[in-house]
Amino acid sequence: MLPLLISLAAVFLAAIAWLHFYTTRLHSRQLSTLASMTCPYCGHPFGQTTAIASRDRFLAQCNETRLRLPNCKINFARIWPVHCPSCSAPYEFHLDTLQLRSPRPQSSSAV
Repeated sequence: MLPLLISLAAVFLAAIAWLHFYTTRLHSRQLSTLASMTCPYCGHPFGQTTAIASRDRFLAQCNETRLRLPNCKINFARIWPVHCPSCSAPYEFHLDTLQLRSPRPQSSSAV
């Protein structure tokens, strides 16, 4: 029985370590992908500073919404708002596809 428990503990710890490295690598890839992209309007690269600021704005918005609506389960769109550091053109960086898109117009019926 003891060897089985030791084996299960080793598998569990290995899974936790893999998950940690996977998420670290994923976040790093998202930041580096956005940082290496150029603004479609002016051609200026976004850079690491803009990528980190975009991610931080997204996380702050998520935290603010969670604090404002603590009893709601919210499924946030995985989209970072990005502004070109050179021409201030607004874009959306989609985390699932790692693509940059122009922002969708806001509907007047949004709450």
